[in-house]
Amino acid sequence: TAQANAVIKAPVAGLVSYQIDGLEKILTINNYDQLDWSKLPNQERDLVPSLANHFDRGQPVAKIINNLVPMKLYITLPEPDIDISIGDALKFKIGDESLELIQGKVIAVEGNLNSRGVLLTLDSFVEEFLNVRQLDLELVLEHYSGLIVEKEALLYENNEPGLMIANRDNTYKWQPVEIIGQIDNKVAISGLAKNTKYISNPR
Repeated sequence: TAQANAVIKAPVAGLVSYQIDGLEKILTINNYDQLDWSKLPNQERDLVPSLANHFDRGQPVAKIINNLVPMKLYITLPEPDIDISIGDALKFKIGDESLELIQGKVIAVEGNLNSRGVLLTLDSFVEEFLNVRQLDLELVLEHYSGLIVEKEALLYENNEPGLMIANRDNTYKWQPVEIIGQIDNKVAISGLAKNTKYISNPR
């Protein structure tokens, strides 16, 4: 059985992160607008050693992140000409395989057309940010929620889109649908029940 060697108390409640990089008192919401971001390290700084190693007295070994208040996220735009203003709602994705979207509201925009930074307040706590200082995100400019079908599956009657639906007796009928959005050759539609069989290439 493990036995604690010391009692550690903190002035605030929250989640404990052992990823200390020395920027905890520099990168804060109170002084973000006074920093020269170009002089900050572009890569993760060295973290503290494992807790199993020796520490000097007074050396920080952990930090507490309050998960009950909105997280703030500062992003730099690789394409500065993207039109973003205070009050806009932005969506991001972490990694290509992730289906979850991070959502936040823009509370500050700075810089010029050559270099722009955006500060957001996030709608929810993002666990991925607990142990990392920097993270690559994908800005989602278009996002649709609906059933996805190939554009070629649509048949139009009187300029109204629809699909050829399979009946139980192996007959087919045209059913109108509503197009919510389109990306490349795929469209998001509503008005069709999930798992409904349809002809993908009716022509």
